[in-house]
Amino acid sequence: MPHPGQYATILGQLGAFLQAQGAQRIEITDEGVFLAVAWETTERRREHQYFTEEDLANLGGGSPWSGALPAQLSALGRELDRAEIEVARILQEGNSLSFCGVSHGRYVKSLYIPREFSHSSPVGHPLCSMPSALPMPRLGGAPANPGVDQKGSVAVMSASSGPLRRRLGLQ
Repeated sequence: MPHPGQYATILGQLGAFLQAQGAQRIEITDEGVFLAVAWETTERRREHQYFTEEDLANLGGGSPWSGALPAQLSALGRELDRAEIEVARILQEGNSLSFCGVSHGRYVKSLYIPREFSHSSPVGHPLCSMPSALPMPRLGGAPANPGVDQKGSVAVMSASSGPLRRRLGLQ
C-alpha cells in the first residue's frame, strides 16, 4: 500500500478521518492490498474499516486538515518517509505511537513520542529513537544499546549482534 514518501500525507488524512470518528487506541496494519484500520470509540466500542489505494486517494479530498491526531500521525509519517521505512503496523499507545516495518531490507521497530509528551517517556528505552523522542545516549560513537544499529534516527535491531547472541557467546 503506501510506500516511503507517501506516509506524511496518507497518515495525516487517516488522522483527520479518525479524529472525526472520536478514535482512540488506534491500530493501522498494512495488509498488502489494503490498510486495515481499527480504533476504539468514546463509547468503548471497537470499530474497523479497510482502505484501498483508491479509498486513500479520495480520503483527503485535497482539503487541509487540522487537529492533534492528524498532526501527530503526519509528523510520524514525515519521520517514516525520511528514514525510508515501509510500515507493517502502527499502534497508538497512550500519547505515543509504536510502529514496525522494514527499512533497506532490515526489520525496524520503534516508538515515536511527540515532542509535547517526550518528557514523560521512559528514559533509556532502547527503541525511543525518533528525533522527537528522548535521544539515545551514545558513548564514543558506539550505539548505546548493544544489538541496535543506528540508521538515520531509527533504531534497527541486528539479528547478528543482539544481546542474546552476546550472552550465549555466539558472536
